Amino acid sequence: MQLSEYIEYFGFILSIILNSILFCLAVKQSKKISKSYRCVMSVFATTSIIHAGLGCFIHPSIAFFDSGFIISINDVSIYDNHFGNYMLSTFCAFFIFMISLLTTQYFYKFLLICRQVKYVRIFY
Repeated sequence: MQLSEYIEYFGFILSIILNSILFCLAVKQSKKISKSYRCVMSVFATTSIIHAGLGCFIHPSIAFFDSGFIISINDVSIYDNHFGNYMLSTFCAFFIFMISLLTTQYFYKFLLICRQVKYVRIFY
């Protein structure tokens, strides 16, 4: 195994530990926070664990260029072409979903900080 694979597995284990803590804190310890915000945080933690697991399972390789990037699977011989495409698409979809949840979380925090109570009620 290469050093990059060890780092990837370490990141996966760390992701499981930290996101499990986040999930427990969001569900059990946050009684004052609204139910929808707790739901967003628990779904984010679960999605992050799944995304890290998919990353360890398919070992994606990302190459950056001037104005774009390419994502591919490192070891193509393990997967069927259709299955590899499906797994890589699922990996990217979970990443986009995590970014959407982060955006929702920060928007909610912004409304709370600015004391825009009439807009915060959207999340209840």
